[in-house]
Amino acid sequence: MFEDIYAKGGVTLRLETGAVGLHNGVFDVVARNVTCEDGRCAVMFAPHSAINGVVQVENVLARGCAWAVTIGLGGVKKE
Repeated sequence: MFEDIYAKGGVTLRLETGAVGLHNGVFDVVARNVTCEDGRCAVMFAPHSAINGVVQVENVLARGCAWAVTIGLGGVKKE
């Protein structure tokens, strides 16, 4: 649970999985009131190749950022 989080610059909440192994992921995450100011984005998802579960995000605010939310493409490793 992430609630009322703020960052000036960069990324406020970054959820990135799958780079380490096949059996890790993001499950049952709730984020509310995520704010970013003068940064890249408030919420960044980078699923890579992991199997992920439910992620709920509410009330995202980005001021002077490139994006409010970014979601990268998932991929499948040869393994």
